[in-house]
Amino acid sequence: MNRISLARRLALGFVAALLTASHPVDDAWAAEKIVLRTDFPAVPIHSALFLAQLKGWYKDAGLDVEIQDGHGSTNTIQLVGAGQIDVAYVAQGSIMPARESGMKIKSFAAVTHKSDLGLIYDPTRGISSIKDIKGKKFLCFSGSAWTPFIEPFLKAAGLDPKEVNVVNVDVNAMWSTYSVGQGDGVFSTPPWGLALVQPKRPSKAFIAADYGVPLLGYGLIARDETIAARPEALAKLAQVVAHSWDYIYNGHLEEGIEAIPKARPDVKLAPETARYSLELYKQYFYTPESKNQPLWMEHDQEWAKAMKAEESVGMIKPGHKTSEFYTDEVIKHIKPDKS
Repeated sequence: MNRISLARRLALGFVAALLTASHPVDDAWAAEKIVLRTDFPAVPIHSALFLAQLKGWYKDAGLDVEIQDGHGSTNTIQLVGAGQIDVAYVAQGSIMPARESGMKIKSFAAVTHKSDLGLIYDPTRGISSIKDIKGKKFLCFSGSAWTPFIEPFLKAAGLDPKEVNVVNVDVNAMWSTYSVGQGDGVFSTPPWGLALVQPKRPSKAFIAADYGVPLLGYGLIARDETIAARPEALAKLAQVVAHSWDYIYNGHLEEGIEAIPKARPDVKLAPETARYSLELYKQYFYTPESKNQPLWMEHDQEWAKAMKAEESVGMIKPGHKTSEFYTDEVIKHIKPDKS
């Protein structure tokens, strides 16, 4: 596994010093409470959140972070918009249609910098290039984040969507259905899906971003009024989350693997599945665009491409500005320790 760049490791050192410095919180100054909700019950893409909790990094930063397990990105986004939770940890593409519908929410920090959508496929079914999916059958589920983008994805790959058979199955049965040999592939998220099916049905994947679907990765989302009222606390949260991911990928992958079972003992996640998933996810954090920069940095070109993609399928209307959906006002409050 490649090492993180020198510039990133130096930034990691600054953050680590800040988080591990002695900043006791006495009775007169209680830690600031933040309720953070994920998109789904605990899976490897949430590992850094739980590791930071186990390591005491939130507490060191003066935060009391409650991590809630989500039941879908849409539900989590709605709870943030309604003011029932403080922060959502979800794929940022969910923001644009929600904002257009009237929810006063924005992304205030990035986490990953590439969408994890992709087409998982069985190479033993005669598939070695994207052109080979013609005439094949692929599983998906109704309401998937993939649904509006399947047609533009296939067209960008030079295929006629009518020549590819997409079958909707129950989301709870999708992986078991594929694992026992049904279908030639699955429209889903390769960093998680590949790890799940590899033991029973070794597979590969085409990444959506490489075929005309440049959507956004994960980010931290809050209401406009929360961003305005609590920028320092949100900045600390963004810094801790980024530090935790950098720590995992800077030689501490095993700690990331162990974080979820320790924090959520009821989650039965095989170590080899978590390890493979985290190894695959690394490419979604450290992209060419985000190279040598802190993970929390938002990149306007990423937002512009994603906005255009969502406009093209009618998820949002034309005419928006990227500044409607994300803000740099929070990360301005991140200050590396100079001592």
